[in-house]
Amino acid sequence: MMKQLASRRPLIPRRSLFCGAACTGLAGIVNAQGRTNARKNPIVALGGLPGFDKLTDPASLARLRGNSRFKLYIHNSAWLRLNDAQRRSVIANSGAAGVSPDIELGGWPDPKHWFDHEWKRDYASFRFQPRRGHVNINKWNTWGDYTTIARENGFISLAPVVTPNHGQYVRGMLSSAPYWSLFREACRLGGGVTADIPVDFYFHQPEAYRTFIADEIIWAKTSNLWTTAILSPGAASRDTFMNLLMRQVADLAARGAYPDEYVVENYNTISKPGIAELADGDLPNTLNHAALWLLINT
Repeated sequence: MMKQLASRRPLIPRRSLFCGAACTGLAGIVNAQGRTNARKNPIVALGGLPGFDKLTDPASLARLRGNSRFKLYIHNSAWLRLNDAQRRSVIANSGAAGVSPDIELGGWPDPKHWFDHEWKRDYASFRFQPRRGHVNINKWNTWGDYTTIARENGFISLAPVVTPNHGQYVRGMLSSAPYWSLFREACRLGGGVTADIPVDFYFHQPEAYRTFIADEIIWAKTSNLWTTAILSPGAASRDTFMNLLMRQVADLAARGAYPDEYVVENYNTISKPGIAELADGDLPNTLNHAALWLLINT
């Protein structure tokens, strides 16, 4: 039986099952009014690891940054690869100084130390404020502290990445199954939930997987939690990526699952030939193009 997470210092020594197809976290937040009834016009965030430095080129985001629904998605690992001049260029080109970006944060063993040092050095010193965070929880006994410290540093919410990418959907739905009670409490503490659903992986899973994802999004929205879906290419080729992404969005909608936010990213650690990634423009079959399509069609 899982113990309940404490609001400040959870005491559950259980290994996280939040991991996605690759255990690198991503996107969620609840705003002051909430968006529990939101069905259209979701936020669209763009980021990733391979090609993130291409966002230093103004052309890479020229058709995106003027849209009030667009924002930058910063994967912490990608951010650390940039020098200070590159970081300033990305902030300027994305409009991040005016529209708070999302950020993927690690499951830091000592969140207070990280916010007191690395956060101030790598983020706060650039005078922009990410508000929404996404985390693969890997240390349960600090999650309550993590969410509290994040809010003290300007975050609205810190969303756990909850996706049954290792078959946990057989345990029942997130909204009701006893197995998921700890996860539900973690989402409530953080104020959001993020589903990591690569486009090819999504359609290669049993129907129970897709039912679970829809249940997760619907439960979170009715619980006034910010819902985020991370759409990445996974192993899909450039030629199939956009078609799969469009099918995936349509499939979620057919199930009544409308996330408050889509994140488009590629979290492969290195560039892989034939796989969609960031580009210096919204070229066909790139992540930039996918973000533009979502802004126009959702």
